[in-house]
Amino acid sequence: MRSRSWLVTLLLGVIATRGLFSTRILAGHDALIYITRLVEFDANVRHGILLPRWAPHLGAGHGEPVWVFVPPLMQALSEIVHLLGAHFILAENIALLLLFFFAGAIMHILGGRIGGEAGAIAAAASFFFAPYVLVDLYVRHAAAEFAALCFLPLIALGFHRSSVAMLATGIAAVGFAHNAVLLIAWPICLAVALAIVVRDRERGASALIGVTAGLAISAWSWLPALVERQDARLDLLRKGYFVFSNHFATLAQIVYSPWGFGYSQPGPHDPLSFTIGALLIVVAIIGVNAARRVQEAWIFAAVSLIGIFMSIAASAFLWRAFPLLQHLAFPWRFLILPSVAIPPLAAFAARRFRIVTAAIVMAHVVMYAPHARPRAYLNVTERDYAPERIATMGILDTSLDEYRPRWVKDFVPFSPSAFDPPLPGRMIEYTPIHRRFEIMTGIPRVVRLAIFYFPGWGVEIDGHAVPARPSPRTGLIEFVLPAGRHEVDARFSPTPARAASAIVSLIGIAAAFLLRKGIRSAEAPRESPEHPR
Repeated sequence: MRSRSWLVTLLLGVIATRGLFSTRILAGHDALIYITRLVEFDANVRHGILLPRWAPHLGAGHGEPVWVFVPPLMQALSEIVHLLGAHFILAENIALLLLFFFAGAIMHILGGRIGGEAGAIAAAASFFFAPYVLVDLYVRHAAAEFAALCFLPLIALGFHRSSVAMLATGIAAVGFAHNAVLLIAWPICLAVALAIVVRDRERGASALIGVTAGLAISAWSWLPALVERQDARLDLLRKGYFVFSNHFATLAQIVYSPWGFGYSQPGPHDPLSFTIGALLIVVAIIGVNAARRVQEAWIFAAVSLIGIFMSIAASAFLWRAFPLLQHLAFPWRFLILPSVAIPPLAAFAARRFRIVTAAIVMAHVVMYAPHARPRAYLNVTERDYAPERIATMGILDTSLDEYRPRWVKDFVPFSPSAFDPPLPGRMIEYTPIHRRFEIMTGIPRVVRLAIFYFPGWGVEIDGHAVPARPSPRTGLIEFVLPAGRHEVDARFSPTPARAASAIVSLIGIAAAFLLRKGIRSAEAPRESPEHPR
């Protein structure tokens, strides 16, 4: 019986992921962002930098602090596949495919614990074909957000099993994948943990420890982004097209909106679907009714409703009250919550009303299976995104270039010279975060190194640190070079915020490891007295 449910889930997964069975890039809104970041990530790894912060070829070869603000999990997973032999584009597609299957398998396990074989299939099917999940992957191709979304089922299973390890791992993975999803999900996780405390202190303590440890572990990603956000141009995400008030969905769109591959627009006629699926809404209502005495079912329902509420204009007062939320730009991103919370409700429905639930879920699958593919594939190759081309062509990794240091006012074109003005000499050593030169000047002068200034970059001349600052308008690293022949050493080092984030992450890992055995793991929710019919 169990093998049969796994076989059905595998088949459903193949249908949902078939658009990834390609060696080309899926044509989506953010399609070219991730190949650029992966090439930059690989350039760091090739120099032994496994947790990079600096992308050396962006900014027309002057570098940008991408991974100060962007969690690196998607690039890390793709890089592992790449190092095993796949080219960059294929590596990304394989990483996305594995993430999707992982999430579906976790949802199958959770659904099986709630509603047996029928619940396992219903939960997996509801997740694989949740409309927002397909939009994220095939329409937006928001690979980092999709990666984070794929770890939310692990968090749900962690709550179900009162597992510190699962909760900490799931939340940490979300934090290492996408800051926006962490900002959406972590307060919800904290609220769920507190709700569990009210009913069961022991299980609630387990949940609180896991939720807190997960946030601490992921501090390496979110803490520097939070502290240093004023040093980049992140405020662009709150202006113009990206103003949050332009992108609320309507309740009618959430119930049903036609499939499309366009961009979010103000008003109710977006060429992009925001539905969570009318049939899945019906299944969720059935699930809540079938398990109305089970706290867990009501928690999943509440999470779904919160996601819907935060996606519509009625929540505008909260968006105005919390400016940090506005960096999400798109309120409909909260639809990730019902996309993950409705599948367990489908499992509750299948436990009580097996045939009816199966019929409704399969009808939903038939409706949305045709959308499990991109509109097209892009005819680009790795050579189009070689490191040298990224630098010389000034290729961006975001539409707004919001990770460019704030001191850069004027665009600085690529230059093969390491210094401005050019100086006679030679490069002794090069890595993405360390440059060493032997240069000479006949007179003392102010020189600019062809690297964008950002906190962490420091300069030494002949082994002695010298003041370095951003050059006016260009934002290049500027310092005074004495007359004579000198060895100039420029290095990108951790700031106090980045060093502290690493310490907090290590403390979180240690806490999760030490406390995971000290809390009883509940093998099933105590409030589930009903049995499958």
